[in-house]
Amino acid sequence: MARLYHSVALVAQDGKVITAGSNPQRKTEKLRIEIFWPPYLFKGSRPEFEISTDAVEYGASRTLTTTAAVREASLMHPTSCTHSRDNTQRLIDLPITATAPGTLTVSTPSSPALAPPGWYLVVVVDTNGIPSTGHWLRLNPPTPSPV
Repeated sequence: MARLYHSVALVAQDGKVITAGSNPQRKTEKLRIEIFWPPYLFKGSRPEFEISTDAVEYGASRTLTTTAAVREASLMHPTSCTHSRDNTQRLIDLPITATAPGTLTVSTPSSPALAPPGWYLVVVVDTNGIPSTGHWLRLNPPTPSPV
């Protein structure tokens, strides 16, 4: 099915890809939803992790404990789609430092210009290219400087 005007595609928290809707002609709407299980969901055990908090400030470091060797960590902005477009789509790589076996430190973006305040999914990818299920994390707005 062609996904045209008034459609959406998004990555779910568990890594599945969801597509929905279409408006191929005037007054014709396709309301079907499709869910795709990408091959990475079947490559082996998925990494699991815990993060030390669910809200952070800009430029902060947070500890993750994980069950796997991690290759990368990222923030993924939730989908906010209209008319087939998502103008807020973002995937932001997070610098990681291994501090001990099963423990990493991740650093959040330094500025709202890189990641506007709000909720993001934190996802880690192991050395086999398998992503974790995402965990929600809120980037708090910067505290205004006293006048």
